Amino acid sequence: MAGTAEVSSTFNIKITPTNAVATVVTMNRTFRIVKINGNNETAAPVNVTVATVAGNATRGGALAVAANTSMLLELDQTAVESTGNITVTSNIGCTVNVGCVAVGGGETLPAT
Repeated sequence: MAGTAEVSSTFNIKITPTNAVATVVTMNRTFRIVKINGNNETAAPVNVTVATVAGNATRGGALAVAANTSMLLELDQTAVESTGNITVTSNIGCTVNVGCVAVGGGETLPAT
């Protein structure tokens, strides 16, 4: 069987906030967010929001990560693709990991 296979890169963005001010991550590529994980090491809940140019990637806006927990946050599928920046809002003690995959690119390889 012959055809083509496309190889796309995956990458993670780790945000460790130093305050509650939004952090803007500038990317020079088109990508899709495939997961968002909040890791709250504090004794109180922390609200986490991840937004793209299309809107909030976290479903419903800010999602609470309970005290002393790590959790996957639900994605809003209408806003997971971005052509540039993402904005992450969290707080000290709650690290946010954003898993991404490249879109509309990558390398095409012959498959035999």
